Amino acid sequence: MRGIGFVLRHLNTLRILASGYVPERIGATEWERLFESGSYDRLDSIPERARYSLIVGQCDVLGVRSILDVGCGQGVLAKRLNRVTYDRYVGIDISQTAIAQARRELPDPRNTYLVSDADAFDTADRFDLLVFNECLYYMEDPASVVRRYLAFLRPGGHVSISMYHTIRSRAVWKLLTMLTTVEAVQVKYQKHATWTVKLMRPVDSPGD
Repeated sequence: MRGIGFVLRHLNTLRILASGYVPERIGATEWERLFESGSYDRLDSIPERARYSLIVGQCDVLGVRSILDVGCGQGVLAKRLNRVTYDRYVGIDISQTAIAQARRELPDPRNTYLVSDADAFDTADRFDLLVFNECLYYMEDPASVVRRYLAFLRPGGHVSISMYHTIRSRAVWKLLTMLTTVEAVQVKYQKHATWTVKLMRPVDSPGD
């Protein structure tokens, strides 16, 4: 007999299929618990590293000087940016625990780590690259979030988005009509996990 967890997941899948998109809802308290427990230390594991390497490679090829990392967690991407030349990195995350860890373990005068809900964040700064790494499917309206963040993008700038393959993430990709794909790479880890990492730009950017 199927357990209650299976039934709930099945019902949620049906909701996604019916509505087109339903966010993965995790509250601020739960995010703190997950980071405090070390659950997200797995982001430093071999299966997860390939997609971070792709984003670092994008930074290298594009020669970006400034990066805004939305949902930066404990700074896994920032940790790898020492492989490229950049001037400024800003990472934001809703978890105070994750940001405190990034500040403690990854001190760098070029880096700023801020506690902020992605929906509420605002800045007068402009960046060469916006990064949404495994975070959009937690947002109530990911298309509106991305559209608002494009105001923080410098002319000619790019957006890097990584998402794990699920019904939910496939729905999110369809919502991002304000962006066009420059390149897309699939990362597969054995038979258990697949990610898509896309380098994108606004549809109305020069050259479109």
